[in-house]
Amino acid sequence: MKRFILFDFDGTVTDTGEGIIKAVEYALVKMGKDPGSEADRRRFVGPPLRQAFERFSDMDTPTATEAVRVYREYYREIGLFEACLYEGVTEQLKLLREGGAVTAIASSKPTVFINKLLEHFKVTDLFDFVAGSELDGTHTDKAEVIAIAMEALGASRENTVMVGDRSHDIIGAKKHGLASVGVLYGYGSREELTAAGADRIAESVSELYSAISEL
Repeated sequence: MKRFILFDFDGTVTDTGEGIIKAVEYALVKMGKDPGSEADRRRFVGPPLRQAFERFSDMDTPTATEAVRVYREYYREIGLFEACLYEGVTEQLKLLREGGAVTAIASSKPTVFINKLLEHFKVTDLFDFVAGSELDGTHTDKAEVIAIAMEALGASRENTVMVGDRSHDIIGAKKHGLASVGVLYGYGSREELTAAGADRIAESVSELYSAISEL
């Protein structure tokens, strides 16, 4: 098993979809946009938020930047805590760490929000490092946060694996020559993850340890 295991956060460690979906609806309505269906808003879970507003709501960059600001009006106070840990993920992380793995977060979510949720769920001690984005919109690219995490941990591409639920997790891993595991219990589909080139697929949380161990 590879020594350094990088985890996406939303849709991989935590099910944060409810809060994100509600915050997206709040932002779109306040900006006079059609919020669409819940399925439409689910697409916002995972990708960098400004890019998601640009892509899914046909916004230019300044408008999307404002949409992120409005989104956070709801998310900071309410949406952040409309979330839960995936059942069994704590046990899988403990198994990995007991086997000698170093576990860390590499996410496009702002670091401040990740740390608040890790503290809220009392699992801060299960991660050796958190690489996330900044509230000003920097460090949202998945390949960039992977690089930050690897440098901080002293990891190399030969001994690192990326675990995530969306295509950008897998694509970010490939940019660094990393092995990757796509998870199906999050917000991406098997088709999305296999098309992106995931090396292994974990259909459930209980398969995380075995899927990672095979790489």
